[in-house]
Amino acid sequence: MAKRQRILVDLTVIAARLPWWVGVLLALLSYVGMHSLAGMAITPPKGFQGLGSSIVQNVAKTFGMFAQFVLPVLFLIGAGISAFRRPKRGAPSSGAAGSFDAYLQGNNKKGEKDPGAEQQSDKHEDRIYPLWKSASTDAKPPAAVDVTRWNAGLIAALEWKRFEEICAGLFERLGFAPKLAACGADGGIDIHLYWPPSDRLVAIVQCKAWAKKVGVNVIRELRGVMASEPAPKGIFVTSSTFSDDAIAFAKANKIALMDGAELLKSILKLPEEKQTSLLHLATAGDYTTPTCASCGIKLIARKPKLGGKAFWGCVNYPRCKMKLNVAGA
Repeated sequence: MAKRQRILVDLTVIAARLPWWVGVLLALLSYVGMHSLAGMAITPPKGFQGLGSSIVQNVAKTFGMFAQFVLPVLFLIGAGISAFRRPKRGAPSSGAAGSFDAYLQGNNKKGEKDPGAEQQSDKHEDRIYPLWKSASTDAKPPAAVDVTRWNAGLIAALEWKRFEEICAGLFERLGFAPKLAACGADGGIDIHLYWPPSDRLVAIVQCKAWAKKVGVNVIRELRGVMASEPAPKGIFVTSSTFSDDAIAFAKANKIALMDGAELLKSILKLPEEKQTSLLHLATAGDYTTPTCASCGIKLIARKPKLGGKAFWGCVNYPRCKMKLNVAGA
């Protein structure tokens, strides 16, 4: 029973990741196909040899009778989710163009305004960074992390949500208009990038604040999301590094890879004032305690009652069962 429920959920998730009209089309096609299967005539068995064929026809007919209603409903639910989650084109922002936008330079339409060198507004920062402003300012940073300047140790210390916010902040300072995904299911997309002043999608971004090396499987997943969005290009940003097969796959599939060293290099190429403002965003409040992906609040350290390794858990447990391992525990 659990396996059947999983299949039904998977079908809904697949439809939700496709454009909404594809989900509606799948619902229509599945109804027509299953309705035909449910209405097919069963050939009476002629002797023992025809018994197997008759059984198969009966099973197929029974499956069609149920599936003609179930499958269209699942696809329509997925289509509704897809239509609801499609990002609204945010207001364009301006900033200094940097080194990484060379990867995206071929997307700017003739006559569109290129990224300028104007200062970003506080109002735009409020839109991009809703979480860090509400974080507690009482938390003390780890003693080993230098918070006075950008460095590899600081990037490695950022919790996953703050890491995504800093990536969005970097792209904004490079001249793009980023749209950061809200907490909850993001469909494999953490940031949508647009060219100001238009609302044309330039690329989708996936961010991973990992200590381990990023393998090819997650890069393949990003390629699948690019196809279903659809998005012209993809960018994968990590605080760690990439495997050789991940690098090879990315080169063949219009995916730009930015590891921790490249991320630091891109930040240090920004003008001094933009580096400073991004540093303030990174280190405001508690930037090391992980955020709950479902609730958008800081997790708390817990220990199993029966012993074992410590873990990060949500304060809303048991309603929210978000759980992360504590590094080094």
